[in-house]
Amino acid sequence: MLVLREKLHRDQLVVSGKAIHCIVPDCEGYAFIFPNEQTTACIVCRASLCVKCKRGTHPTLTCVENQALSANDSLDDILFSRKWKRCPCCGIPVEKIEGCNYIACFSPICKGKKGLCYKCGKELDEEQHFSHYTNKGPYGDTCNTLDGLPG
Repeated sequence: MLVLREKLHRDQLVVSGKAIHCIVPDCEGYAFIFPNEQTTACIVCRASLCVKCKRGTHPTLTCVENQALSANDSLDDILFSRKWKRCPCCGIPVEKIEGCNYIACFSPICKGKKGLCYKCGKELDEEQHFSHYTNKGPYGDTCNTLDGLPG
């Protein structure tokens, strides 16, 4: 009964335009949509999703360009299966090994000057290091995006 209730709740959120279905195979999750946000994350598997095209995030490409690159799908499958994220600024895959969920991207493009939430994949600045993790802090298992909170 609980599973049916959760599915009904998810479907109501999707139909009302407040959420999108997760694109990861076998994931029953969904991701909240917030005004003026381009990315979001599945509350179950934490996959980072583009709100506009409802596919995996693609920071350096438009939705049309991303859809044209079918070879990118296999890389996205690997990223999703390992729960890695793409930097929202440069698109380079990043992996968190330990520590809090706010991480800096040290790619040759970002050079440690750009940060992101490892839970939802959103770009964060240094000032959001703590405010993006309202309920359980930056070491917790959730963030504002996954909790359905703005910012």
